[in-house]
Amino acid sequence: MAPAESEDELGYTPQHWDARHSVARDVFVPWLEANVPLADKTVLEYGSGNGAVSCAVAARAARHIGLDIEQSAIDEARVRARERGLENLELEVVGAEAIFDRVRAHTGEVDVFLFYAVLEHLTLQERLEALRLAREVVRSDGLIAVIELPNRLVDTDYHTSLLPFFDQLPPELALAYLERSPRADFRQQMLEARAADSDGGVLALARWGTGASFHEFELVFGDLSRHVIGGGYDPMLLAERTVHADETALARYLEGVRPDLPPPFSPYWIDVLISPTPIEPSTTRLIRPWPMETRLSRRAGWTRSETIELPRRRLLRVEAPAPTQRVVCTLSIRSRRARLTLRAGRSRVTQGIAGPRRHPLVAEFPLERPVSTFTLEVSEWANFSFVGFELSGSPAPA
Repeated sequence: MAPAESEDELGYTPQHWDARHSVARDVFVPWLEANVPLADKTVLEYGSGNGAVSCAVAARAARHIGLDIEQSAIDEARVRARERGLENLELEVVGAEAIFDRVRAHTGEVDVFLFYAVLEHLTLQERLEALRLAREVVRSDGLIAVIELPNRLVDTDYHTSLLPFFDQLPPELALAYLERSPRADFRQQMLEARAADSDGGVLALARWGTGASFHEFELVFGDLSRHVIGGGYDPMLLAERTVHADETALARYLEGVRPDLPPPFSPYWIDVLISPTPIEPSTTRLIRPWPMETRLSRRAGWTRSETIELPRRRLLRVEAPAPTQRVVCTLSIRSRRARLTLRAGRSRVTQGIAGPRRHPLVAEFPLERPVSTFTLEVSEWANFSFVGFELSGSPAPA
């Protein structure tokens, strides 16, 4: 057993800070930079917390402005920034009643407006006002980055209550039902808030964290296909985001009822890059999920977790809804090494893959010419949790 973590001078255990910083540095900052180089950019982070993300972004950006309402969090962030020699990181404590005005003072200076794991802790009205503020403050050619926002439309609330469908309940019902949560600290604190607060715990529940969905974004930006430029099932994110059955089930449903909706709104974690001004959808490179149909594949079977199990050297036959030149998939293998082959007509592309590992493997196939049908074959047993295609930003056919 590893020794217990010791607390630093500010009372924080290093493990959580370091893990959060590492994920931001190794996954989300490179993803941001693939869409907007940060070297000459100013980033404003709304709700910068203890600086784990701020330090990762500031190491790449020209200027990083971090605002938060908690003094202890900003104190922690300043210590971490000094340790790393980050002189371009401007951190400020601002009261909740003044933070919008303080943000608005930076209008015209900001290239990237960052919400990292913060929107879920706002009330609905605060959430809408914050998104509208971001659109107002960021430069017209900049972007708004929302990272790690729980999706209320996915079946289970993995963020707060750990209960199925909890985020889809009206607040009054959620407050009455929360004592069934398996999460002891949430349950105890919310029971106390429910008894003591004049609003019955509504605000306390929001501060713990409640999911969002595409609905808030549509109210602020309108047609999201004209504003979303990245996120969701991007291969750079799949290295950290394991795709689960409830996410692909939601994706299948949304393709039927809202084919115009960009795919970043079906994963549990909404990671999305938004242009404040309208763009042409054909300029984006979004990955849309395949509905995981096995009717054309012999001996490819559904598992109880709604993944596709493929015996050794058997073919998974895939039909894309439109021609694609980029295929992305995630899979697990039992052996240490295997070969994954994509065949389309007479074309054949093979990749070596290695496993097993904590997250499923991510494989990406850029193709020389558009294809609508292809097969995937693995040299060993494999379990596919996701297959997707780039459809050049256009909505999938209804």
